[in-house]
Amino acid sequence: MEGLHRFCRVAAGGAHSLLVTERAEVLAWGSNSHGQVGNDSLEDIPFPVTVIEPGRAQFVFAGRYSSMMIDLDGQLWAWGSNEDGILGIGSGVAKQVVPTRVETGGKAIKHAAGGWKHFLAVTEDGELLTWGNNDYGQLGDGTQEKRRAAMVTPLPGNVRAEVVSAGSYQSLVLTETGEVLAAGMGYTKPGLEFLQVIRTGVTMVVAGISHNLALTRTGTVLAWGANDHGQIGNGSFDFQPTPTAVARKQLIIAAGGSQSYCADDVYQVKAWGYGVMPADPMSLDCPDRFTVTEPTDLFIPDGAFSIAAGDDHAVIVGPLGQVGAYGANMCGQVGNNSLMDVGRIHAILQGGTVEILSREARLAAAIKGPAEEYMLESKASAESEPTASAVQLALGPRAAGGVTGPVGDGAGVPIMMRQAAGVALSKNLVSHGPKTAT
Repeated sequence: MEGLHRFCRVAAGGAHSLLVTERAEVLAWGSNSHGQVGNDSLEDIPFPVTVIEPGRAQFVFAGRYSSMMIDLDGQLWAWGSNEDGILGIGSGVAKQVVPTRVETGGKAIKHAAGGWKHFLAVTEDGELLTWGNNDYGQLGDGTQEKRRAAMVTPLPGNVRAEVVSAGSYQSLVLTETGEVLAAGMGYTKPGLEFLQVIRTGVTMVVAGISHNLALTRTGTVLAWGANDHGQIGNGSFDFQPTPTAVARKQLIIAAGGSQSYCADDVYQVKAWGYGVMPADPMSLDCPDRFTVTEPTDLFIPDGAFSIAAGDDHAVIVGPLGQVGAYGANMCGQVGNNSLMDVGRIHAILQGGTVEILSREARLAAAIKGPAEEYMLESKASAESEPTASAVQLALGPRAAGGVTGPVGDGAGVPIMMRQAAGVALSKNLVSHGPKTAT
């Protein structure tokens, strides 16, 4: 699933944050009470530190007190809370303070998720692995028995999984056919396994603490579950038992504790739920934020390419690979080297930190070369807009000002080709020969 890079290069747990840089390293910061930062300590870290060395990481995922990483070979690593051996790492230590490999039976992993104390993973062959606590049947195996090791959990009809997401006590599985299945609190009855929530047509699912979002192929955002803080986005505070449409023409979604986010093809962000909006746009202080019950425009300079939401904070990756965050900050989860809450987006890492293109898109661009319209899939006619399915090398919002943000001297190399080659936009290049006359 090529689009996973927009969802899996940044992650937010209960009060900690993770991201994969363009150098394939993992940075982490925030709450470290259970070792979830992964820097071999238990002290909170209020600024990004390297916990996986460059050249190893592909994707990251965060549970409430835990962290996971898929490396470039498809191996799964985990760290953080390991109470009663729930991390699946074969160790009895209660707090795993450095990344340790999860035993997956030799199966390569392509996606994963962590909840409060349970974990999910998808193998390259589409098998679902589940482990950890199972009090509410969230492992989807028809029991309430805890698992201390990752085990295959069959899905109804033996369908293949594509994506997983985990809330506090619920699990979501997106299948290869666009079906959404759920297990755990509110879904599983004794003796039953995963239940169908949405029949088809979905491309992504995300779970908050006790609410859920799905994104359809046409860009519609569906929401269901708890709604005590307006996190469903349907203008009420009533529990929403079935998926309901709350936004349209969106490309990404994110769900946190009691808040929800989405962004469209020009990186404009909408947010709803608890504490997502600054009461005073000029203030950095919390609690100068308030709750909204419908998707509402949230101004973020340059917009959002990726969003990850924790219990009460959010991490935003901009269209140039820059990183910002805002929200509750008592454990340093915003990453600005402070413990003061932050009421609006605060820049913490410069442009080029996170690679915007996926590995597949970068390779395709390098092989094919820049197309006239800078598209990888097809060439748009002069009369038509680029299709939504086309992978574009335009890295910023389609605005008159063009690409903005910190961009180094390219020595005559176009921005598009620098990204296609995997070179940070912030890096200064040196010319080793005369420039060709234009």
